[in-house]
Amino acid sequence: MLYRIAHLNPALYEAVKADHVARLDLHDVSMWDTLPSQLIGYNNTKSSKTRAKGALAGVMYLAPADMATDGRRTLCAYADKAKCKAPCLYTAGRGRMTGVQLARIRKTLAYLQHPESFFATLDKDIENLKRKAAALRLTPAVRLNGTSDIDFSDFVARHPDVQFYDYTKNFTRVDHPLPPNYHLTLSYSEASHSYAAQILSRVWDHGGTVQPRANAAIVFRDAETVARVREHGWHLSSSWCHPALFSSEPVFFPPNRIIDGDEHDARFLDPGPGYIVALTAKGKAKDDTSGFVVDV
Repeated sequence: MLYRIAHLNPALYEAVKADHVARLDLHDVSMWDTLPSQLIGYNNTKSSKTRAKGALAGVMYLAPADMATDGRRTLCAYADKAKCKAPCLYTAGRGRMTGVQLARIRKTLAYLQHPESFFATLDKDIENLKRKAAALRLTPAVRLNGTSDIDFSDFVARHPDVQFYDYTKNFTRVDHPLPPNYHLTLSYSEASHSYAAQILSRVWDHGGTVQPRANAAIVFRDAETVARVREHGWHLSSSWCHPALFSSEPVFFPPNRIIDGDEHDARFLDPGPGYIVALTAKGKAKDDTSGFVVDV
């Protein structure tokens, strides 16, 4: 086996080992004895919606947080604080399929254990995307963190003619200059009041007195809630927020500052900064009560 898997949690270790044994029995060694030949995918709901906006988007999905690590390293630094590990979008859509999850674990092990080959493959994928986008007369766009939260700024700078975009819970990333072709949208959660305040302090304009640094995506309970917020705006009435933001001004984003985030995934086309990207809960998030999913 090409990959070291002994560090994986017991359930995941057994799943990977069993899959490897089954493939050996079928004389199929392409999964765990070789490196992935492709890391970026195009054929998913997000990509098709983005294409309608004039961009050909490729998305890379890895195993989130510490799922494929030894527990001392994580691919999502704020997953515990924001309480997004359990309702993670890794469980949404095709990510709920065991085969898809194993493929994403394999990509993650390649990233962690064979980084030189991993980034060489990623370079190749992006060059292929650029050629395909040119043929279709579309803008090439790449989201590297489909289900992870890694700072890929150095890699992004190697491809200045491609538009990169990601969601991130690491709010400090918008405090420093980014490559001009890298767009970040902060990801909100009320699971931690201090975390929520950090996000709001970078998105809310404090009644027009502060220049926002980014937009923030908020996962609302259902489509009805998103529709209500888009019609009436989003008012944060919780008592904790004003002292945490050092302000007596009520936090309010009017309807013209609310974006329907489910319409497409091309966040680099959004107006901003200072807008809320309203998303509908998907997968396990539909039942979340930690504060990651917001009720109104």
